[in-house]
Amino acid sequence: MSKRPKMTAHHDQSLRAMDLTEDTTELYEELYQGPDDANYQHDPKEEKNALAPFMINLFGRSVNYVVLAVHANIVLYSVFFWIQQGTMPYLIKKFEVDPAVFGYLQTTFAIVQLCGGPLFGRYGDLYGGQAALVLAFSSAALSYLILGMSFTVPMLFLSRLPSVFMHAMQGGQMVVTDMSEEKQRSDALGKLGLSYGIGFIVGPLVGGVLTKAFGEQFAAFVAASGSILSIVIVKMSIPKHTKLYHTEVHKEGKEDF
Repeated sequence: MSKRPKMTAHHDQSLRAMDLTEDTTELYEELYQGPDDANYQHDPKEEKNALAPFMINLFGRSVNYVVLAVHANIVLYSVFFWIQQGTMPYLIKKFEVDPAVFGYLQTTFAIVQLCGGPLFGRYGDLYGGQAALVLAFSSAALSYLILGMSFTVPMLFLSRLPSVFMHAMQGGQMVVTDMSEEKQRSDALGKLGLSYGIGFIVGPLVGGVLTKAFGEQFAAFVAASGSILSIVIVKMSIPKHTKLYHTEVHKEGKEDF
């Protein structure tokens, strides 16, 4: 037996900030309050039926295409991140500056990411997983674009600033959590790490080939273009508010948002 947490004033304020319609607000309230029955019990069958519209047959297996799209985007995110990451040492050498500058750049990136993490999480809570992923990939594209146009050290540092919202992995976790059955959720989240690992292997290899053949800036522009492709995939394959689909498990008679 389980009861959902009651809607607090903080949650109510978040809903007003999102400017949702009345029907949509009711669904969000359902997410926090649960059904009217105080003896509500999780029903795996209802959960499976709620996610059925997103299932496709792939090589004889039933797969959630939204989760599949998230995995594809995480692979791309990792590939293009490590493509541009590999160009940094070459650019530092090209500008003939102290090698310690590379360390300063990495520290700047880490600090910016640390500051942006809580803001990104809050943004995802307010506007949904799709918007969070679009923000993450837009930040990546802008960062890589500035890197490709960098011909001075200050420009390299400037290219690190948009990465404040470059949290695609966290955005992917938001969507996978909402779009996976409860019994499969831990497995689905764990596989995101596998998808990132694939990109970790492929990215440096592709980045090295591109840098050697066409130069450091070209590799950065490829990474920026790939991030724009990810935005298109997100907009085409991921619902605007994935939490609303998940609440269909607990609410009868409502159509998908």
